[in-house]
Amino acid sequence: MTLSEDSLRCPVCHAQKMVMSTADARCDGCGQVYPSRGGIAALIPPTSPLFADVRTAASRPAVAFSTDAERQRDYWESDDVHRPVTHPIVEGFSRQRWRHVAGLLPLSEIKTALDVGAGSGFSTAYAPEHLEVTATDGSWGMIERNPCPRRVLADASALPFPDKSFDLVYCWELLHHVPEPWRVLKEMARVSRRFVYFFEPNPLNAAQAAFAVADVEHRWVLRFRRRYTVGQAERAGIHVRHYERCGLIFPNRTPELLFPLLHAMPFSIPKIGISQLVIGEV
Repeated sequence: MTLSEDSLRCPVCHAQKMVMSTADARCDGCGQVYPSRGGIAALIPPTSPLFADVRTAASRPAVAFSTDAERQRDYWESDDVHRPVTHPIVEGFSRQRWRHVAGLLPLSEIKTALDVGAGSGFSTAYAPEHLEVTATDGSWGMIERNPCPRRVLADASALPFPDKSFDLVYCWELLHHVPEPWRVLKEMARVSRRFVYFFEPNPLNAAQAAFAVADVEHRWVLRFRRRYTVGQAERAGIHVRHYERCGLIFPNRTPELLFPLLHAMPFSIPKIGISQLVIGEV
């Protein structure tokens, strides 16, 4: 099932008057035209730093960018470090996360979900089968590899959906790539009817801290201590009901020989877990 026109709103005038075609998407409210590539619409407002002549970007695999947000997208367009979504370690990592989330949220009551910054599909492909997931990302190269049938290129701080469109809105390791995470979380809360959750790297984990120091694209991981992480959600109007540090598997780095041992260990790992999990209600 693909995205329907009435499930989208124009990120410029906020009207639910989108008309989709194979070549582009058009708002009948304000007349704004958005390009498409491979059936994926680029619903990014011209005011977004990700816009970057997006009409030209729709016809080529990568663009040169200059601002922080644009540099981030260029980084993902040239991605050569991520394992494919079908890799057994990626699958094990993703299923482990979803099993844990299922113990903390009433997923059986949740029917629709939005995956923000979904990338190539780690967080999308292994979601519970009954969930109707929509995937968004700011990179053509990443979203085109995502196996989800409902995909749209979007700025996470200007999501092209009406208020309260989804039962659950979530993101995995997205927020340390944006200058003001609370703004993205506020948008996630706006389009959620019930729950928001997110994973972020834990800077208290030595490996995560070292990687953040070594890789400029992950430098903002260092600010995601507990107080900051929870504070960003609260500033966005999200009521935080659960926080923990968890996980030991790096989906793109963990050696295959080490994976079975790490996978068998408890998921909740105080202090040294590689990730932080925050679950909230709107």
